[in-house]
Amino acid sequence: MRLQSVLMAGAVTSLATVAGAATISTSASVPSGTFIASQPNANVTNSDSFRTRTNNGGDGRDLGQMFTTGASNLQMDSFTLRLASNSGNIANRSVTVRLVQITSDSGGNNFTFSQNLSETANLPGTFTNGEYMTFDIADTLLQANTTYAFIVGLTTVAVENAELGFNRNDVTAPAGNRFFETFFVSGTSRTSLALSRTGDRELQFWVNAVPEPASIGLLALGGLLCVRRSRA
Repeated sequence: MRLQSVLMAGAVTSLATVAGAATISTSASVPSGTFIASQPNANVTNSDSFRTRTNNGGDGRDLGQMFTTGASNLQMDSFTLRLASNSGNIANRSVTVRLVQITSDSGGNNFTFSQNLSETANLPGTFTNGEYMTFDIADTLLQANTTYAFIVGLTTVAVENAELGFNRNDVTAPAGNRFFETFFVSGTSRTSLALSRTGDRELQFWVNAVPEPASIGLLALGGLLCVRRSRA
């Protein structure tokens, strides 16, 4: 969550979203919070990944996951995936994180989307398979009863083997919520972009909401009370 609060005369006078690049962090457990959508289960040892490779003239793909909001509008704060595999040469690489709204979907690969947000961030210098990787983006309003997707991929591609994989679930998932944006690499350019969706697969994921303003205000007020007591 990237929020800025200014405290003056014992009150919260502003609470605004701070724009800028995304941030990526890892942890030993899922960060706590209010989840807009999630698939907490994982039952496949194979992983789904974003990648660029040397085969087929340098093929690659970005990794996407659809999710549908509930009955209320909510601000999205971040999403978390669980690491399953990595190529060993991907630490500190720049990643592009996108949030899109699904505008039409007639099944299979026949869906379209419009982009709501695109940010870049560097992967951590070290991470371990099995950890949880959280992508913290600019707080973004999501409309109720609407389908969105987050998409992650390498910012700069090349004809090389570089890959980061995440856990997935193949049994309880609604059909086709995980998808790839596939492409071929020509030098450092992407060509032949296409969407590819396989039925009954989801990533293991959590989409986190921004805390309610009232909750943030109470936290700020609690901090002020602590300061006043320490000065008393």
